[in-house]
Amino acid sequence: MRTTLALIALLLLDCTSNAQSVKKYFIAFKDKTGSIYSTANPQQYLTQRAINRRAKYSIAITTQDLPVNDSYVQQVKSVGVAIAGQSKWLNGVIVSTNDPSKITTITQLPFVVSSTDVLRKSNVASDKFADATQYTQRSSQLYDSTYYGADAPAIRQLNLSPLHNQGYTGANTLIAVLDAGFPNVNTLAAFDSINQQSKIIYTYDVVLNQPNVYSYNGHGTAVLSCITGNIPNSFVGTGFGATFALLRTEDAPTENIVEEYYWVIGAEKADSIGADIITSSLGYTAFDTPTQNHTYANMNGSTAVCSKTATIATHKGIVVCVAAGNEGQNPWQYISAPADADSICTVGAVTTQGIRAGFSSVGPTADGRTKPTVMANGAGKALVDEFGNITNANGTSFACPTLAGAMACLFQKHPTLTPMQLIEAVQLSATLAQSPNNQYGWGIPNFGLASFLLSDTNNKTIIENKIYGSIATENTLVLYFIKSKDAQLTITLLDMNGKIMLQKNSVINTQYDEITFPITTAIPSGAYLVRISGNNSTTTLRVIK
Repeated sequence: MRTTLALIALLLLDCTSNAQSVKKYFIAFKDKTGSIYSTANPQQYLTQRAINRRAKYSIAITTQDLPVNDSYVQQVKSVGVAIAGQSKWLNGVIVSTNDPSKITTITQLPFVVSSTDVLRKSNVASDKFADATQYTQRSSQLYDSTYYGADAPAIRQLNLSPLHNQGYTGANTLIAVLDAGFPNVNTLAAFDSINQQSKIIYTYDVVLNQPNVYSYNGHGTAVLSCITGNIPNSFVGTGFGATFALLRTEDAPTENIVEEYYWVIGAEKADSIGADIITSSLGYTAFDTPTQNHTYANMNGSTAVCSKTATIATHKGIVVCVAAGNEGQNPWQYISAPADADSICTVGAVTTQGIRAGFSSVGPTADGRTKPTVMANGAGKALVDEFGNITNANGTSFACPTLAGAMACLFQKHPTLTPMQLIEAVQLSATLAQSPNNQYGWGIPNFGLASFLLSDTNNKTIIENKIYGSIATENTLVLYFIKSKDAQLTITLLDMNGKIMLQKNSVINTQYDEITFPITTAIPSGAYLVRISGNNSTTTLRVIK
């Protein structure tokens, strides 16, 4: 028995040794000359949805969009290495080998620019998500009686209900989620709606080059639930009507710079299938091999390969949402890559009371740009874990998809607007729009107001209005205005028979504002009219309680 055990131990040690000796390198090519693909025939490498997105925004299809030259790939492979991934935007391939001399041979090929060592260790035991996630079971929680259940505070904080109530739930919006795995998403009740309606249209494990993503680390399952978990009256996410592509780009037990290259490939796949939004709760600063570590000076949006790619994705017409990171109480403190990228939406975490979570990473970027962009609930955030439990967790990992789901609703309502127009409206709607800082960015967005700002404001006085609450003392009428400064208005709430329920005089003294009117008289559920009079004009709108 001892002999057998000893032999098994030796075999295991030998396997581990071989696994450790395999390294990965990124091989960069000089060009795409001689490619079988052309910009004149993009259907070869882009879906029609991706082509339509470019056409909508008048984005040219260039050689950057062409796949890497397959002749180059085959010549590299013939040296005796395995091809572990291809990147068209970086124009190169990831190769794996346990023989460094083969990399020397490859770098001598006439079409090769350089080789970069991207993986040295592959069996680190720790899980990078363990500290940030901090799941807490909520088995004894009495959920809200409202439709959103446990997620009601996060949705209320973003004022997303007005969009949902107009039918904008993210439908016809394709969200690509880049994460570490999505165990049980194909079987859990919380995801029944997207499974039964075939709303997961694409899956790919970039790490292993295969389509199955329904295993590995449960972080991705929790992230996805923040958008599309759908258990009415128990838990409903922010963008539950959206369609999804699930991409595993993260090898959770390790931290090697190769994962940035996996992220790049995942973003490229999201682009190629026509994604409208990318959401990623992954970040990179330090690695298992310290010589690969980023410095704060690298957080300039143009050094880390994943950050450069995030900006490219925006320029391809994709709204990119990235978690700021959980370094706020650590020596690093700052946002991570790709959260430092330009032209993306970097999301920090707040409590349900709107207070910044101490762990939420701060800005600025190394080149002086304000980060994060905006904040969402990520401290004590309700979500569904990989076992189907409704739990609480901490992390900008959960603030980011919460915001991305809301962005999908906004995109559905305003589908012709560019990513930057959507992001800028979200910034302008937020609580610190007039004085952003590097702890909160522009603050907590108001999606009802953001939608207002994206509308034709030349002829509109009000866009979103609703009576909130179910009992008299909580009834509130919320109106959004864009008016000239010091505009005098009279607001009248009437029932459908013309009976006045409320009348207020108000002065709008900012360019845009939210005004809240308590309703002290109990009113039943139903339809009402709001009449706004001022400046020799009157607007009447229908609201629903």
